[in-house]
Amino acid sequence: MATPQIDLTATIDTTVFMTVMIMATLILLFLATYSWRYRANHSAIPFIGLMVLSAGWSLSSSLILLSTEESTKIVLQLVQYSFSILIPVMALLTVIFYIDPSRKPTYRLCLSVFILPIVNMIILITNGYHQLFFTEYVFSSNDGSLVLTNGFGPVFYSTAIYSYLAIIASTALLVRHMGQVKGIYRRRDIMVAVGIALPFIGDASLMVGITPGPGMSFAPVLLIFMGVILMFAMFRYHLFDITPIARSVVWDNTPDPSFLIDGSGRVLDANRAACEVIGIDAKAFNGASANDLFASEPGLIGLLSKAPPGKVEIELGKEGFRRFFDAHTIAMKDKAGMSMGTLLYMRDITDHKNLETAIQHKALRYRSLLDNIPLPLALIDRNDGSFVYLNPEMDKLLQGEHEQLLKTKVTDHLVTLDDIKVLSSRLVDEGAVNDFETLVKSKGDKSIWAYLAAIPITVDDQDYMLLLIRDISDRKMAESLKAANKKLSLISGITRHDLLNRFTVVGSYIQLLEGVEDKERQTKILLKLEKNTQSIMELIEFAKDYEQLGVKAPVWQNVGTVFERATIQLDLTGIDIKTEQRPLNVFADTMLEKVFYNLLENSLRHGGRVKSISLRYEPKDDGTLQMVYEDDGEGISFEDKKNLFKQGMGRNTGQGMFLTKEILQITGISIEEHGEPGRGVRFLMTVPKGMFYFRDEDGLAK
Repeated sequence: MATPQIDLTATIDTTVFMTVMIMATLILLFLATYSWRYRANHSAIPFIGLMVLSAGWSLSSSLILLSTEESTKIVLQLVQYSFSILIPVMALLTVIFYIDPSRKPTYRLCLSVFILPIVNMIILITNGYHQLFFTEYVFSSNDGSLVLTNGFGPVFYSTAIYSYLAIIASTALLVRHMGQVKGIYRRRDIMVAVGIALPFIGDASLMVGITPGPGMSFAPVLLIFMGVILMFAMFRYHLFDITPIARSVVWDNTPDPSFLIDGSGRVLDANRAACEVIGIDAKAFNGASANDLFASEPGLIGLLSKAPPGKVEIELGKEGFRRFFDAHTIAMKDKAGMSMGTLLYMRDITDHKNLETAIQHKALRYRSLLDNIPLPLALIDRNDGSFVYLNPEMDKLLQGEHEQLLKTKVTDHLVTLDDIKVLSSRLVDEGAVNDFETLVKSKGDKSIWAYLAAIPITVDDQDYMLLLIRDISDRKMAESLKAANKKLSLISGITRHDLLNRFTVVGSYIQLLEGVEDKERQTKILLKLEKNTQSIMELIEFAKDYEQLGVKAPVWQNVGTVFERATIQLDLTGIDIKTEQRPLNVFADTMLEKVFYNLLENSLRHGGRVKSISLRYEPKDDGTLQMVYEDDGEGISFEDKKNLFKQGMGRNTGQGMFLTKEILQITGISIEEHGEPGRGVRFLMTVPKGMFYFRDEDGLAK
């Protein structure tokens, strides 16, 4: 702040005055250094600037008193006034970001408040050319000390007016903010306002002729009080730790009781709901120890003593009006990751607890009957799908601990999540559902085919669903075995016919070889014998594989794991294998690994110079999913595509792709080839809706 200096009779010893200013400088620099740790907070940066500028103001004032040369005093005075020009503007910015920490600094804002002070600084520095700031420099002696006084020009007075307007604006913003906050935040606002205003009150005293001595001002002296007050605000009220954002709207009107606790375990604030449930006035919370406040709730004390986040169920309230809560803690950190305190909030679960109790009381009357029903039975909350009751048969079906299963939802055990929506919709439309066929998951990703029967029931205005499950896995298995046996009978005849043909050819070549003496011709015949022998071995291997087709029940399999097992059986050196990382599980025959083995072998044998092989997944809008197998080899000609999956129609035995198609068809998976000749193969394996699911990072089905 630019001010005229008026020399009156000295009232304070110069040495004492300088000592005080140096102490103020050190305190202000300490505050600036300490505040740097909160630089992620927008309000901390202008505060740091304010402290540094104030320290410069104080230090330059002390150096002026020390100086004994006229030229040095003039230079130091220019430095002092440069600091004083910027301080009010920096104070205004500090207040702006302090009361609205969500506001981000912008070039437009900074330019609008700094443009005039910067111009005034330029005029000050170049004063020797125009005398618009100081019209004259007057030196005099006072008790042997060299004293500098000035005559002031128009720019000095405009600078003074602008500076005081900035301080008035800062004070007005703080006063308005005080009316929007309560308790500890209001007290903190008062301390910030007093701390910032003190030096400028001292500066104003100079205007009316009150000074501590010749060439001195109370303003730098009062900087030490500003430093002490702001230091107290920082350490006692955590100036940059926790800031009330839209408190009156969000905080007080939040229905969940909430408490703001600092790192020392003191309750800084509590919302209206918290005051009501604890039965204490809001003023009693401010600064109170959380341990003392919640002494009757050891579970809550234990929760607060742990590193958040955490959760515990507690009971609070006056006798006769006790309510149940789920208490949660959240660690509050700044953008730099430093801890600022803990938010404790409580979710009222009294109605839910009462409902559970009511259901349990009514269920006791029928529990014996339900427990002895020979079919798996469950009672399900239709609002969130959670289990309320499971009979012993349902525990056996889902293969889990009873208490753990009660914490799950019906959607956790249905392979197709849309099934629960369809089931609920039919309950509304039809009133009851019978023989709803679906896949049910049990422990370890095992699945069974089942019929679901459901009826809606209402207990105390709460909607539930009574669910019965009938295991039809044996019937499904019988159907699969019947279809597989039919295919086996057919393929057995075809395989015997092919083997007889191959053996006839081998016998003919052997007879022919006996009468041939030419070695070159013998070599050709031996090569043909080797090729036919290899074909016989492949036919036998095919028969062995096909014999296993459909013998075991289909299971849920991780596609990535199965594909990886197939790749290690072949020499894929020099080929880039790309597999999608999403954890896909499909319901398929146990010979799924043979499918990928055949595709990989097909790429190696017929693809030419294959450099890349990939497997990826593409969910479709109709609820199906395509597993896409591609390579960059020669591809398959349009002529060969026609008979690609027919038995006995390939380049060798013609069994590999036929077997691939048969394995997939066990669970309704189709396969087609859509690659372009010369650009590689592209096999599309379409998995029906309900026969696949992904698992997220927590291992839950999606």
